[in-house]
Amino acid sequence: MVRNHPCSWVDSLVDALSAPDILAQVARGAGPRGIDALVVCSRSLRALVANIEPQLSTMFPPPVYVIGGMEDNVAVNTVEVLDVVRGVWTTAARMNFARNACTAAAVAGRICVAGGYDNAGGVLASSEAYEPWRDRWRAAPWLMQGRAHAAGAASRDTMFVVGGNDSTGVHLTAEQLDLAAGVSTCYKFSG
Repeated sequence: MVRNHPCSWVDSLVDALSAPDILAQVARGAGPRGIDALVVCSRSLRALVANIEPQLSTMFPPPVYVIGGMEDNVAVNTVEVLDVVRGVWTTAARMNFARNACTAAAVAGRICVAGGYDNAGGVLASSEAYEPWRDRWRAAPWLMQGRAHAAGAASRDTMFVVGGNDSTGVHLTAEQLDLAAGVSTCYKFSG
């Protein structure tokens, strides 16, 4: 191949991909997994990809996950996934616990689900994290207080579960679930 098509390459891959329009075309051809592989190669490539994030989210919109809930008045552990580009629903691995009225957040590439009600109406303190690339659920740090109807948010490797309620009433606390360290911390609201 080289004998038939000799070329001298003096620029680096970073130089070649520094033009956003070229990088966008490479991204379109490589797809999301190809871009994921590219960003682990170097900080410079990661920075270039970060510059075209808005284009990438338009090119490759993330799927929509519907996790848990109720079916015929029974809590379910099902997970359904909508590919918004193709308009196709598929199923994913089931959660370890059936739950409804739980909270969820995207945490470091995983989907963390916490709390909710079980089939007997009991409030759950369990949490679990879904790894889309493996189609597998893993245990995550448990809540210190079971809660349903809570709000969820994420930052880096951490999920925050705020408020919610159980049979005793409304929780005036927030919990920090550190997925990397595997620990929970509870904070009381002041005031």
